[in-house]
Parts: sequence; C-alpha cells; structure tokens
Amino acid sequence: GSTVTKIGDCVFEKSKLLNEFTIGTNVDTIGDNPFIQCLALNSLTIEKGNDKFIFDDGILFDINKVRMISYLITNKKTSYEIPNTVKEIGNYCFHTISHMKTLTIGEKVETVNYGLYSLVDLTEYKVAQGNSNFITEEGILYTPNKERLVRYPEAKDKNGYIVPYEIKQIGPYAFAFVSKLRSINFLKNNPTIHEYAFRSVTGVQRIDVFDARTRGEN
Repeated sequence: GSTVTKIGDCVFEKSKLLNEFTIGTNVDTIGDNPFIQCLALNSLTIEKGNDKFIFDDGILFDINKVRMISYLITNKKTSYEIPNTVKEIGNYCFHTISHMKTLTIGEKVETVNYGLYSLVDLTEYKVAQGNSNFITEEGILYTPNKERLVRYPEAKDKNGYIVPYEIKQIGPYAFAFVSKLRSINFLKNNPTIHEYAFRSVTGVQRIDVFDARTRGEN
C-alpha cells in the first residue's frame, strides 16, 4: 500500500500466484531481489510519484540505473548487455534465469555481489570495452590479472578446467550449479576459497592438485 516504505530481501521468493505488482509511491528502499522465482510475474509497475526506481525492459533498477535489482524470471532474452550506467549488480538479481546464453558485464560495473548466481543456461560472460574491473577468457569471468575467479558459466560445455596459476581467490558461488564440468585441476596455487564456491556442482567427479613446477615430469 501507499504507506509501505521498504521492500525487504527476497520477500516474494517462489510466490506462485504473484502475476503483477505495483511499487508504491512511498517505497524508497528495496533489498535483495524481492521477486526470486516468481514464475508468473509478468507486470511490474512503479506508481506515479515514486522517483526512486524504474522498471525497464523487464528489469528493475534504481532511478539512475546505477544498481540493478531484479531481472524478472519471465524475461526470455537469450543475450543481454548490462547498461553502461550500472555500477552494482544486486544480490540474486539473475537468480534462476533461464534462456540467457550470453551476459555482457557493462562498462561501469564495479561489483557483482551474489548477483550472477544461478544463470542456469549461461555459456559465456563477456565484458564491455572500457570496463577495467573484470576480464573474461573462454567465457569465464575474472578480475584483472586473474587474481580472482568470479564466475564460471553454469552451462559452459567443457569437461575439464585448469584453475590458472595466477588465481588467488575462488569467489562466492564461483562454480555453483555448474552442470557440465567433470574435473577441476589446481596447480598447487592454494587459492582462498570463498563460501558456496562449489555449491551443488553435482557433475564434477574429481578435483586434482598438481605442482605446477613438476607437472608433466616423469
């Protein structure tokens, strides 16, 4: 209603009956994606007079499109480039999004939080020209110099992956729900592994650690 000022984190998660929703005039705060797995939600309206948020092309942003809040699950794009105004991808923004094969990280994106978690059909990440915060190689998302592995595409069709020796951190949810990967090889670089990095990686059958200095000998 018109008295509501805040919509909390994930409050409508898995709602089966929610097919339309209006963000009231007085709402000035929206937490982590409120509409996770709202399978029927096709219509989102910003009430006239609310100057805090904007809904555009099936996606909820703050008014200046600096923070990306929710990419509706009913959005069926196969590729998407994050607008060049966006600096932050909110937690769970793309949660359980299917159909999308390619996602391009926009020019000004600085932080992805847990926002890239559960893009179930994604095969590759790209990074827009001018973005100095992220790089990709073979569709895998890293920070510059490959110091941190940010996200491995969940549907990337590859049996094995060798973690680059430069990697110092495996980010949160980095491999979560990856479906086609069968083996992961570490080159004895002992990276820091963050929470949920290997959550539900059911296809991986083995993880090996090699000494990069002696691998290939004998």
